[in-house]
Amino acid sequence: MKKILLMITLICGYMGSMWGQISSISGNPNVVTGETWMYSLYFNSPLDADTNFIIKVEKGSFQYGKETEKVERVKKGVRRYDFFVTWGDTAADDAKVIAYKQGDLPSNIKTLKVKITGIPPKPEPEKPKEIIYGLAGPASVFPEDTITYHFHIQSNTIKEGDLSWYYEGDYYTRIPNKPQDDFRTITFTVKYTDKDLPTSVNVVYKGMNNFANTTIKGMPFTITSLGEPIVNFGVNNLYKLNIPAKLKGEKPITWLAGNNMTLVSGQGTTNATFKSTGYGLGTVKAMVMYEGKSYTIENSVVEIVNPDAILITTDFSRFFAGNHYSAYIPNVLPGYKYTWSISGATIVSSNNNSVYFKVANFDLDASVLITVTTQSGKRISKSIPVKGLGGGGGVYPEI
Repeated sequence: MKKILLMITLICGYMGSMWGQISSISGNPNVVTGETWMYSLYFNSPLDADTNFIIKVEKGSFQYGKETEKVERVKKGVRRYDFFVTWGDTAADDAKVIAYKQGDLPSNIKTLKVKITGIPPKPEPEKPKEIIYGLAGPASVFPEDTITYHFHIQSNTIKEGDLSWYYEGDYYTRIPNKPQDDFRTITFTVKYTDKDLPTSVNVVYKGMNNFANTTIKGMPFTITSLGEPIVNFGVNNLYKLNIPAKLKGEKPITWLAGNNMTLVSGQGTTNATFKSTGYGLGTVKAMVMYEGKSYTIENSVVEIVNPDAILITTDFSRFFAGNHYSAYIPNVLPGYKYTWSISGATIVSSNNNSVYFKVANFDLDASVLITVTTQSGKRISKSIPVKGLGGGGGVYPEI
């Protein structure tokens, strides 16, 4: 009987010691130096009475203090108890949280192993990012225009001294920036050119070129003939020098006589009169000085002709029906083209300056119309009477 009572006592004591035990410690097992984390004690059943628990921290301390061990009295009925731990400033692999009920057996001690990792070094501060969009400017411009180029860049560190500008001084005159202007902008006036010119402006930033290509559209001086496109030898013809309206300043003019033309009047002005003094294309020229440069302009659109250039090779004042005759042009210019046509006769052969033909067999008196057409379309004609085979009156109609 005594043995039975002893066993009952031992069993009751063991069961009593199991009641209200810590079942586990929960919380972050991987921390960084100096961090504070919450940890929790979980009990295997609600506490049946107020109970003291001992909690220890190795390599750390309880929050808001330097304590590493304390006794916490946990109220009756509690199933979980929370507390905070601040971990030390030194990395360690053997940090721990230890907890057990006061007066309990060592076998009921619970331990949570914690690894403390050092704070990683702070990353290098990022360098300011820059986005370069490039240099923007007009695709085409005209002389005397005022134009602007702008370097588009997204940057908080760029300053005026970082930029170097390059441009063609023969074509552009730079206008200095005003204090309120953006230093990433450059402004020019365009110099005169009579021909289209491809140009470029370049801004160098940190060794990198940024180009903007622009074509200057030429504005040439021109000469216009104000008279007929085809004139006779020895007549006057008026010419006008056209100057682009945008051009400013002095523009001295000198007229020059060219092929088959002689200046009559108008020297130094925009209008001049020339006299035709030769055959073929008449050429006039003008020289204009502008911005220190000389420009020579030429006009060769007027054709000078001789209305009496066709001569007959016979001394007869008239032709006889059915006979062969020739006609020629005595003043043919090298390379100058003529076309022959004859009414009242048949062309046997021809070249640029002569024609050989047979007069038709007219019964009655008639006429032959010989026509030469110049390369510009000018028609020159000469009519010769024809003695018919049967005599009598009547004239072949001149076409």
